Amino acid sequence: LKKKNKISHRDLLDFILMTKHNVQRMTTIIHCLRKFSGQETETTTHESVDLNQALKNVLTMFARKFDINDIIIDRKFQKNLPKIKGNLYKLEEICLNLLLNALDAIGESGKKGKITIKTYETEDRHVMLEVRDTGVGIPNEIKNKIFDPFFTTKEVGKGMGLGLSIVHGLMKEHQGEIRVKSQNGDGTTFYLIFPKGQKRGDKNEKTS
Repeated sequence: LKKKNKISHRDLLDFILMTKHNVQRMTTIIHCLRKFSGQETETTTHESVDLNQALKNVLTMFARKFDINDIIIDRKFQKNLPKIKGNLYKLEEICLNLLLNALDAIGESGKKGKITIKTYETEDRHVMLEVRDTGVGIPNEIKNKIFDPFFTTKEVGKGMGLGLSIVHGLMKEHQGEIRVKSQNGDGTTFYLIFPKGQKRGDKNEKTS
């Protein structure tokens, strides 16, 4: 009799976490598509969320994907970053889409790449997230289109063009702003600006 391959507790936990995240991701994508078509209004409950933790969750769940693609992840997370009002799953979706976009850009360059993720609080207490990649960059002629739903430069069947439009929509839901700095052939940096963070020690008060 052949011995059955044993599944480690770690692999099982990774599988469960990935499945849970993918279900939530599909829910978020459907929600965004309904909003694009005007069939749904915002009803999400926001609460105090740790942006650093959302990033760590995504990096943990997709660590193997980045390892397989030989991507260096440089984390520069501010300690004691003020919490922001938001939805954890949607913040994770924002982070994931930015990281996958960076992964694709590096893949197109054909070189070993690096993604730098930085969080910090500004002097006026806004919470910032920067995601910088060493990929191919964005040509000037399409910069004003990258947040449009279904816009993609990929071949048919290799992308739906929803990633950045979802990020843009979810940032609006969080009353935030997204900016991009890029040069063709010289990488891209996305700057996400969230509303003023809570003072340290504020209660986790939920808002609708």
